[in-house]
Amino acid sequence: MALRALYRTNYVYLKALRIALILVCFSRLAAAMEPEPPFERGLELIRNELQLAHSGFRALSVAAHPDDEDGGTLSYLRRTLGVETHLCLFTRGEGGQNESGPELGAKLAVLRTRETEAACAILGAKAWYLNLPDFGYSKSPDEAMRVWRHDEALAQMVRVIRIVRPHVIFTNHDPDGTDHGHHRAAARILVEAFDAAADAAKFPEQMKDDGTQPWQAAKLYIRHFAPLGATLNFDVSVRDMASGLSASEIAAYALSKHISQGMQRDQKIGEKDMRHFTLAKIRPGQAGQIGNETTMLDGLAGSVNKALADEIDATLKKADPASLNNGSLAGSLIALCSKAAKAEADGEAILPHLHNALTEVLGLKLEVNVSAAVTTAEEPVSVGTRIANTGNLPVEVRHWKLVPESAQWTTTNAVAAGAKPDAQGKPLAPGENAEFKGEVTAHPDAFPTWPLDEFLFKRMESRKPIRVAVTLAVTDPNTKTEAELLVVRPVPLDLATPFSTTILPDPVLVFDDPDHGDTFLVLAKFRLALTNHHRVREPFNLFAGIQLPDNATVDKTATFQFHCEDETVANDFRFMAPVEKLNQGDIEVPLTIWSAATNYGGPLAHVRRVPLTLPSTLNVGLVKTYDDSTWQALKLLESSEPGLTVTLLSPEDVRASDLNRFHTIILDIRATQFRPEVRKEKERLMQFMRDGGNVVCMYHKDLDWNNEAGGEAVRGRGFLKGQSGGGEIAPYPIELSFERVTDEDAPVRILDPSHTLLCEPCKIWERDFKGWVQERAVYFPKKWAPEYTPLLSCNDPGDAAHDGGLLFANVGDGSFIYTSFVWYRQLRAGNPGAYRILANLISYPRVKHKKQ
Repeated sequence: MALRALYRTNYVYLKALRIALILVCFSRLAAAMEPEPPFERGLELIRNELQLAHSGFRALSVAAHPDDEDGGTLSYLRRTLGVETHLCLFTRGEGGQNESGPELGAKLAVLRTRETEAACAILGAKAWYLNLPDFGYSKSPDEAMRVWRHDEALAQMVRVIRIVRPHVIFTNHDPDGTDHGHHRAAARILVEAFDAAADAAKFPEQMKDDGTQPWQAAKLYIRHFAPLGATLNFDVSVRDMASGLSASEIAAYALSKHISQGMQRDQKIGEKDMRHFTLAKIRPGQAGQIGNETTMLDGLAGSVNKALADEIDATLKKADPASLNNGSLAGSLIALCSKAAKAEADGEAILPHLHNALTEVLGLKLEVNVSAAVTTAEEPVSVGTRIANTGNLPVEVRHWKLVPESAQWTTTNAVAAGAKPDAQGKPLAPGENAEFKGEVTAHPDAFPTWPLDEFLFKRMESRKPIRVAVTLAVTDPNTKTEAELLVVRPVPLDLATPFSTTILPDPVLVFDDPDHGDTFLVLAKFRLALTNHHRVREPFNLFAGIQLPDNATVDKTATFQFHCEDETVANDFRFMAPVEKLNQGDIEVPLTIWSAATNYGGPLAHVRRVPLTLPSTLNVGLVKTYDDSTWQALKLLESSEPGLTVTLLSPEDVRASDLNRFHTIILDIRATQFRPEVRKEKERLMQFMRDGGNVVCMYHKDLDWNNEAGGEAVRGRGFLKGQSGGGEIAPYPIELSFERVTDEDAPVRILDPSHTLLCEPCKIWERDFKGWVQERAVYFPKKWAPEYTPLLSCNDPGDAAHDGGLLFANVGDGSFIYTSFVWYRQLRAGNPGAYRILANLISYPRVKHKKQ
């Protein structure tokens, strides 16, 4: 029903969404088809949890972005040294490129967070997020410090250290290195946080709010990617006998989960994978305790009392299939859990690991289900838990309860049939299962978690607002020793706002002839889409309208009728905007949304003028890749300019259709990598240009474009799919570099102001490059054939000028244009200058022929 409603009201956007989902699902299917190791289970899980309990050590890996983590070291620490592992990311990666679909910004952050959690599930690590903004590639750590606000970033890093309480901290990033500015800034903040976390005078409000205490980590390591200068070296490619895999192999599987970053498993059989670290900081007074290190734990005193540690060690030594089958391993673990529960100092830290091991030994399975995966305030949700005893010993369910994250939730703990009101004494014999049901309701002031892209950045960890906690008891039949164990699972439930709003397009663009004067009105058209998150028992209405400046009434009231939960309904709105006011900047158009009982306020529509014109007839074909910004921009122009026709080109179109029906064909970003059929049709495109057609090629990565045969210096490795040499599509040679201009305000110089491409139909000025987001250009050409004319130049402060960001060449009666400027981000952001230059790029053949 919801999908049909969205289809009826928003066909164009639904179609684009469907294409994006197909691309994303295909990339995930391709990844899922690869062989993958199972998650830890059985004896491997038991062994790992016992090792964690035995050492009592915790380690924290710190990185700037998703996929920057050192998975090999994390896996090695957990599986080889028995260290509890955590990962802390400064950002959620929302400023990066997306190589799996069209999501950018907050939606990309959601995607990359899910990928990170999937990777951590393989590594056995817990992820934490500082939620600092990812503003794209930066050359300067000082810029990152300014954007992140040093004190805020330091406070967040200190908070995580105090919560995790790691003994060892390590990072891939060098504070004095030369790579990404975010990496260097993250490392510098981490070095500072190592000491600040132990200082009770630093950020004392955290300890009050979080209930934490100052924490002094023992060691901080900086990773090197070569042995020179390293103080610690170890091999993470040694095979683990329990899993049959090395830490390096497990890390490669985990890395492949970062699909949006184009990561893949790429490891040669038998290849040695070394880690090289320098000990950057140590706990005060510990210098004399550390000599020549062989592991990160050298010189650290064990945190578990010796008697308990010895008993864990003895249990570890007999953790084999025989002891698992005859019940002796269960007996040892029951005794261990009983003793650890009485050792208050150690028990709090190690009991969860012992409980995890005992749960696996006993064959206890726990599944949580809900009547609704997303709810809104004051709507009850049923929560069920099914507990199955698949082992050989009887257990007793002592207690089952729902644990909310705050007092803003009400919980009702119902019980299984035959059990006492508090579930005390519910027996569970081998082969039996029991089900428990309860109910949760959020108060109106409870913290929402849905939609994810709106609330993701409010939490430092991925967690659900409700958990199920089950206390069970088991008795060793031989010694009559009893142990209690606690099993905790998240409830798969999110709390949504009553409804969410979307304005399309955002901002609202008004395309208008630049030669018009300033004394007339232009029409702005936009669509408001509302998605209902309430449960619907009978149809209900919401109303919306444009609020007039005097706030007295509402102009053009629209009715949104909902029949079911998660249904999206949209309505069109029109607003007359004076050009004189639009020339001064965006006009904010307030909308109000209300029901019969409540006024919800509403979003702002931002109306923006884009002064441009297009030829009376213009046909454009687009070879689209994973991003849809260029496509959406062209369709937006098509809806406003009656002479423009835009067509998506399929592989069959490129191969066999009449290309001469188009004036311009656009190869979208990285088309020769994601649409390899383009390479096969080089001669068809060449003939298209000879006949008068125009090919516009958006930016490519040097790895994809340059030919690997050119040598290491040209970075032609075809990283994503193993295919390099995409630059052969160009009519004359172009060699790309890794160079980029990351300052979005860097001056852009027009090298040939009289060139037709920069004059018609829109005269391009330096001011057309104002208001850019994130960056100017990437992977600049460093060499190009003399047939090309460079038209634009720019550079970051202190860098040499890059003149190849927009290259033009005549090819027969037609033309070829290559551009490294990041137009797609600007088009998505509604930048007027980007649309004006796009108009020129696609109009060139019509303008040229008009002049002849």
